[in-house]
Amino acid sequence: MTNMAGIFDLTRSSDLLQKLGRELGRLQAAPDDVDHAFNFFVTAEHLLDWLHPGDRGKYQRKHTRDAGPMLQVVSHIANGAKHFDRLKKHHQSVASTTHQGSYFADGYFARGYFAKG
Repeated sequence: MTNMAGIFDLTRSSDLLQKLGRELGRLQAAPDDVDHAFNFFVTAEHLLDWLHPGDRGKYQRKHTRDAGPMLQVVSHIANGAKHFDRLKKHHQSVASTTHQGSYFADGYFARGYFAKG
């Protein structure tokens, strides 16, 4: 058996970047959908793995993630979602991803009652 390079039509980092754009669109259309949030953050986290693969890319991945808080937050959320915990000590960007309730109970307004945005 040979090593798998990607999956189905996702074979290059540019394909994964396009997938990330589609996931963002889905998340913006349904911001309370946990599946879309999971897919967006896990896809975003692994884009660097595709850009800088293997042991040779380890330094570049770490350097890029460490360069700014946005990718640190993405990494923390993605890995916390995949593994159900904070994992390593370097994951300190996010305290919680709980869903906060609102004044009105879920289902109080009909789906689509409010315009998007």
